[in-house]
Amino acid sequence: TLFSWLIISQLVWVILGTTTFVSLVLFTFNTVFAKEMVGNFVGTCLNKYIDGCDVQFQDALVPEWKKGCISFKKVELKTTPKTSPKGDSENAPQFEFQLTFNQIDMTLSLRKWLSGHGLIENLSVYGMKGDVTVKSDEKNPLLQWFSNDGYCLGEVRIRDSRITVHDKEIGQDYRVSIYNMDLPQLRFEWLLVDFFNANVVTGAINHSLFTIHKRQHKLAYLHDFEHDLSPWKRITRLRIDEISVKDLGLDKSSSFNWVDDGQVEIIADVMLPNIAEEETDDDNKYIVMDVKFNFKDLKAKIPGEEPKLSNGETLLSLEELKPV
Repeated sequence: TLFSWLIISQLVWVILGTTTFVSLVLFTFNTVFAKEMVGNFVGTCLNKYIDGCDVQFQDALVPEWKKGCISFKKVELKTTPKTSPKGDSENAPQFEFQLTFNQIDMTLSLRKWLSGHGLIENLSVYGMKGDVTVKSDEKNPLLQWFSNDGYCLGEVRIRDSRITVHDKEIGQDYRVSIYNMDLPQLRFEWLLVDFFNANVVTGAINHSLFTIHKRQHKLAYLHDFEHDLSPWKRITRLRIDEISVKDLGLDKSSSFNWVDDGQVEIIADVMLPNIAEEETDDDNKYIVMDVKFNFKDLKAKIPGEEPKLSNGETLLSLEELKPV
C-alpha cells in the first residue's frame, strides 16, 4: 500500500507540476535529438493551435532547473493573415506585430489551463524588439485580437525591450522602450487596470523617460485615509518627462489640432478599483484620474476644423480659438 501511494503521489506531482513535467520532456528530447529539431518541432505544434500567429524558435528550449521555469532562446513571433474556409483572406487585422525575443522564461499550470485562463502562469521577457502596427481607431484592438478575453497571467516581467508602434489612424510612429516592468498579474479583461497596478514600470517614449509606480504620501498613513481609500486598491503615479507634442501626435488629434509645436510634461495620479476574481454589482468599477499637463514653448495655429472630443462633441469654435 505504501509503495502504491508513493507511485500515485509521484504521478500526481508530475502531472500537476506542469512546468517540471514539460521540462523533463524537453530535456529528454534535447538529449536524444538535435536541439534545432526540437525547437522547430515545438514551433510547428504551437502554430497549429494559435490562429493568426506564427512562432519560430531559432535555438534550443532549455529547462532552467534553478529558476523552476522553461527558457526559450531567440524566439520570433509575428501575426499572419487569417483565411476563411474558402481560402479568401478575411478582413485585414487591426493589430499586427513582428517581434523577436532574446529570451522568454515561463512557468506552466495545468490547473490554470483547465479553468480556462490559459496554460502560462508566470512570464519573463528579455530583449524584446520589433514593430507593432495599429490600424484601427477602436478602443482596444489588442483585446479584439485575442479570442479568449478570460486569459490571464500571473507575474509578468519585461526587461531591456524596445518596440516601434505605428499608429496608422493618425500616421504617427512611437518608439517605446521598456527598461523594467514588473506586474503582479495581467488579466486581458482588465488589461489597463493591471498595467497601472504594476509594482514598477520604467521606460521611454521617443527618448522621453516615463515611470509608473505606487504614489508615496507626504503625510503619515492615517487610519481615516485608509478608510476613504477602501473602494480603490491604490493610487498610482504616472510621470512622463518633457516630450514634443508632435512626438505624442497631439497636433494630429481632433482635440488638440490647434497645437503646432512645443513641449509637454504629464503627471497623473490614477485611483484604481480593487477588482476581485468574482465581481459583484456592488463592486467599485470606476477609475479616478487627476491629470496635470505642463506645457512649455507652446505654439498654436488655426486648424482646418473645430477641435472635437472623441464622441464628436465640439470643444470650442474657431472664433474662440483666435485669441489663443
